[in-house]
Amino acid sequence: MTEGLRRPAHQGERAGGNVCASGSCGTVISASMAEIPPLWTFNHPMAGGGASYDGTNHVAILTQPAINQVGTIVYKHPIVADTMTAAFQMRIKWSPMDMSMAHADGMGFMLIKADGEANLDTAISTMAGSTLGMTMVRATGSATTLTGYGVEFDTYESVYMNPNGLCGEPKGVGEHINIDSLDLCPDAPGSNLPTSLTTMPVKGYKLSDGNWHQVAVRLAQGTLSVWFDPANPADLSAQPPVLAAPLPNFHAGDAYYLAFSGATGSAFEEHAIRNVTITFDTPHCL
Repeated sequence: MTEGLRRPAHQGERAGGNVCASGSCGTVISASMAEIPPLWTFNHPMAGGGASYDGTNHVAILTQPAINQVGTIVYKHPIVADTMTAAFQMRIKWSPMDMSMAHADGMGFMLIKADGEANLDTAISTMAGSTLGMTMVRATGSATTLTGYGVEFDTYESVYMNPNGLCGEPKGVGEHINIDSLDLCPDAPGSNLPTSLTTMPVKGYKLSDGNWHQVAVRLAQGTLSVWFDPANPADLSAQPPVLAAPLPNFHAGDAYYLAFSGATGSAFEEHAIRNVTITFDTPHCL
């Protein structure tokens, strides 16, 4: 089985009555990371760091545990976003031997709007740290900041840039899950944080314990929902999501690039993913 697609492409296949430019249609995108997935682009800054493939342990690395890193892994083709479920395993780990008790910053899953810019599979944030790689996202060689939506898995309380706990950052709590737009939060623009789309992020989950965690993100009827370590990943309907939010200005039928991001600052941790499966309710151009 080819990493990146559940089944091979067939030239001229149709989805919804349209011929797929990519030559492939189907209902599942799959990347177990048993091998480097050819349909995903691993992005890192020119200065180094960022996303890479660990062929020894068969995982995709968004950032190494080192300072001021940012990385993205982006599916190469735009996807019409209407109803879909993204399931993946994520791991955030750090060692007290590497630093003080501080570690940062977190990672995210993104839907980046296909706005006509070239090379959008090379999209990466121009800043590390508190962005989580989810704001100030640009394609290589472009000055256009991209828009979209995302789910953040934040491990750091950004009090020094955001002392009032704005932008969905709970005061006194580092680790939390939230649903955002990729726009810079206008309430604290100097913090580089994304704009929260919820009134209260989810607290109480240990994200950076070095263990693999199962995540599911469901897009349906313009609402994004998140499950973290669901009891039955095969039947999400049997359990409520930990968080859900309607997406402002979302229009079913618009195309998006699916992506993962991670970032570190002066404190750091490793961010990794594996066993990515994105399932659509109907055939799509993939």
